[in-house]
Amino acid sequence: MRLYEISSRDSITQNCVALMTENASVLRFGHFYPIIGSADTPRKIASATGGQFRAINDSYPTNQVAPVFGSVSLKIYGSKLEVDKAYERRGKDIPSERARQLNNFMQELGKNFQYEFFNGKTSTNVKSFNGVRALVPSAQIITADESGLLIPLGISDAARTTQQKLLEKLRLLINKVNKPDALFMNEEVLSRITTIAAEYIQYTKDDFGNYVPTFAGVPLIPAGYSADGTQVLPQNELFGEYNNASSIIAIKFGEEADLTMATSTGLVIDDLGLVGNHYVYSVEMDADLALLNNKALGMLIGIVLE
Repeated sequence: MRLYEISSRDSITQNCVALMTENASVLRFGHFYPIIGSADTPRKIASATGGQFRAINDSYPTNQVAPVFGSVSLKIYGSKLEVDKAYERRGKDIPSERARQLNNFMQELGKNFQYEFFNGKTSTNVKSFNGVRALVPSAQIITADESGLLIPLGISDAARTTQQKLLEKLRLLINKVNKPDALFMNEEVLSRITTIAAEYIQYTKDDFGNYVPTFAGVPLIPAGYSADGTQVLPQNELFGEYNNASSIIAIKFGEEADLTMATSTGLVIDDLGLVGNHYVYSVEMDADLALLNNKALGMLIGIVLE
């Protein structure tokens, strides 16, 4: 279920979900599933394997399997919005001002959710969930080059060789995740890929009317910025001899499958009315990420731009 499907259907909540989704691209692709309570142990992908030869009267060897479970522990994400009642005394229309402020607030909330979705770490903030960078299995990480892959512009033989190496690594990433829903990267990397691989890029229109570049049929999505302007996937990672590397993350989303998000009620908007000197909105969502299929997540690291 999408966030708008699992949240309340009243007009204020749905408007808030739309604004949040517009500024958190993962919510356009991601699926939620409902849970009761604060924790869950969803089943991970089935792990049984087999297939071998046997002779007449031989038996196959023991092949016992057991279900494997993931772990979900809901975290509370949100904030409150306060508008001072003093504006009433100064002739302001409080309902319209609250609505105006709520719209902007939800856009910024969406940007910060996007940041936490990728970069959250319970080891540094116990209140947060683990984002995808903390969840990606080591076997699903591809290195662009051991010392970092510097991607140049130009059409020289050397430049084209390096550019083709990046495109090969992108195809490996796509194959490693097995039909991902999207590749997420920062704007600089996205611009470089669409420049050097223009003949391989196609464009499709998304639900918001935007033209989205695709490579090998997979949408290339800018990871964006947090509310304070911090890049979600920065171009300042340390890798080899470089301190300006970045990563590309491939994700396959699912509802209680692949990479999924658990929630109790979706997004909740409470108008608390006048509390002390302020009119207050409370905006919250109980959520957690769960990787139920290790092959639903992959990362290409060590991408450096000139």
